[in-house]
Amino acid sequence: MARSFQLPPIVVGVSCVLLAARVAPAQPILRWTDLNATQIAALDRAHTALIIPAGIVEEHGALLPSGAELFHNERVASDLAADIAARPGWTVVMLPTVPLGSGAFDRRAGRTGFPGTLSVRASTIQAVFTDLADDVGQQGFRFVFVINGHADANHDRALDLAGDVFAASYRGFMVHLLGRRGCQADGLEPPPITMLSATAMTADADSPHGGAMETARLWFSRPELVDSTAVRNATDVTANGAAEWARVAQRADWPGYVGAPRFATLELGEWMYRTQRRNCTDLALRLLEGLDERTVLRFSDQMRAHPDVRARLEAQDRAEFDEGLRQKRALGRLPGRP
Repeated sequence: MARSFQLPPIVVGVSCVLLAARVAPAQPILRWTDLNATQIAALDRAHTALIIPAGIVEEHGALLPSGAELFHNERVASDLAADIAARPGWTVVMLPTVPLGSGAFDRRAGRTGFPGTLSVRASTIQAVFTDLADDVGQQGFRFVFVINGHADANHDRALDLAGDVFAASYRGFMVHLLGRRGCQADGLEPPPITMLSATAMTADADSPHGGAMETARLWFSRPELVDSTAVRNATDVTANGAAEWARVAQRADWPGYVGAPRFATLELGEWMYRTQRRNCTDLALRLLEGLDERTVLRFSDQMRAHPDVRARLEAQDRAEFDEGLRQKRALGRLPGRP
């Protein structure tokens, strides 16, 4: 029989204080839309981080929902908020999700009208986030993270330019976090060969849309939205580079993705998500500690440094400009209003 004993009251009291200090709960994560003007005004601007989840609504064929990227970004935003709120003295406020993105894959591949995509122009993205930057900047907030993982260089550049307006107008930063080196897919180490074999990587051809890695990522984050049987039976659509994407997308039987989603696994999805979360949280915390965001390479700048990629991006710009003109001409054809 174990011998029982009691600590003196003063020792018990000190022990409880020390234990409470070790397990002090994080600050609650606040939601902008739940707060009134008085509550928002009372937030400590020097220790409050705003997070804006965002993402494109884009077709992914029959295997993934059109909100696949949006759902991933919302989870990244939620987990980042928890990591920041765990730091003593910091408050996190989540702004409403902005379900907007430009440069949808089917559009880039020359396949307009494919079911599921809701894409806007890059200039629209820039205008929306620049306006948001001014709104929160004028209210005194200085630390803003935009979580939008759509890997299109023109889309990313629009978010970066909105952040530049914020930096030039207010003393702080608005960083498109997933568009920075180390957070975007190109900043992650390749998955272990046991998770994605050389054969799988060849079939997937570094797919930018709906392939093994994107399917695995959503499978881990939102398993209820992925039909594992359909994934296992999916046909490979191997296409490497913009010219090949356009060629396969023009086929009448194009399934809406490129790559080899059949190689996706929950293990791969978990590795991808946890690696990205670790890297992005590390960068976000260093920025809050004073790291100059100008020293962190931008995905959009890296892409535009390649002449062939830059030419394709400029062609996207011209196409979007022409789309704006078409919309204006359509307004001119309306009958006169009283």
